[in-house]
Parts: sequence; structure tokens; C-alpha cells
Amino acid sequence: MNEDINWWQILQLNTEFAWRIDHDGGSGVAELFAANGSYHIESARGRLELDGRDRIEAFYEARRMRGHRISRHLFSNLRLASLTSESAVGIIVLQLYAADGTATSSAAPVLIADFHDQYVRHDGTWKFKSRLAQVVFGTIPDLASPGAVPAPNPSHS
Repeated sequence: MNEDINWWQILQLNTEFAWRIDHDGGSGVAELFAANGSYHIESARGRLELDGRDRIEAFYEARRMRGHRISRHLFSNLRLASLTSESAVGIIVLQLYAADGTATSSAAPVLIADFHDQYVRHDGTWKFKSRLAQVVFGTIPDLASPGAVPAPNPSHS
């Protein structure tokens, strides 16, 4: 029974990740990661590495500064390869629909990616320890390219 509860809590973590991006411009996404968490994205354009909450928050701040963007991150097919009461490893699939500006009358997926995640439970709450997105189809929007992320603040190093 505990495995089922943990699975649902991890699924809820992924749902909250998507919700904060789609409805709050990514505000608060960094809080879903462990303090030393990492979020990396690999595609044909290269690799974006966001290590630590400050870098993750800076990425979404830069995204919000570009102007209004409508998106829907649809996560499905959560598969946990290992699960204990305090940690888990899994893969979940993302279909991303997105456009700058306002909604259009129809949409096609911008990309499909596999997210390879390590989860850790801290004080009873599941967090992302590491998140590696590997693009399978499509391309990462320009806002997610390495140049879109401000350089790390030396005072936080």
C-alpha cells in the first residue's frame, strides 16, 4: 500500500511541476527540487544544465521576462524503476504544447521528451533530486536554449 501512495505522490509532484510552468510562468518550480537538485535538458541544440534552486529559478525568471507564453506540459506514462520510502528513480514522458503570445485555435506538440528523474523524500515531501529531459521528437523552444539562462551569480557559488 505505501508503494501505491508514494507512486501517487510522485505523480502529483510531476503534475505540480507542469501546473506551475503552465499557469504561473514557472514561479515556484525551484521549490519542487531538493536544495542541491539539478535540472538538465539534452537536445540536438546541446545541453542546458541548471544546478541548484537559484539557477532553476533564474531560468524561469528569464522565461517570464520574455513575455506572455501559453503552454501545456502533459506528463504521462510514469514508470518507477526503483522505489523505497525515501528515494525513487523513474521515467515520465512529456508532450509539450506551447506558443508565445495568446492561445491559437489549434496546436500540435512542440516536443516529446523522456524525463529521467531521481526523487528524494525530505520531511515527508517528495522532491526532484535530479531531472534529465532528453528530447525524443521536436526541438526545445529558444527560451530553453543555453543562452536564455542568466550566468550564475558568483555570490551564490
